[in-house]
Amino acid sequence: EIYKLAYNLAESEPTKIAKPSRLKLLRKDQRKLRADYLTIEATYIPDITYASNKKQRELQELREDKGFYCPDFFALEKVREQLQKCDI
Repeated sequence: EIYKLAYNLAESEPTKIAKPSRLKLLRKDQRKLRADYLTIEATYIPDITYASNKKQRELQELREDKGFYCPDFFALEKVREQLQKCDI
């Protein structure tokens, strides 16, 4: 029953990539509520995770083929500058 509910919850997401994220949030909430191990494990749905990983892999390959554009904000030098400004 928990598996069916988790599956339906994941299927309510609009994209394949978002489905495992929804399940991960569900497991996080279950842990906060101190659900037992078997209940949490019932929300792991390998087919959904596999489909999401496959889609992400395909999109990554497309980006690599087209050439990946990284905005200057995320360039290593800019990130280092931002980190140096932080008080760590």
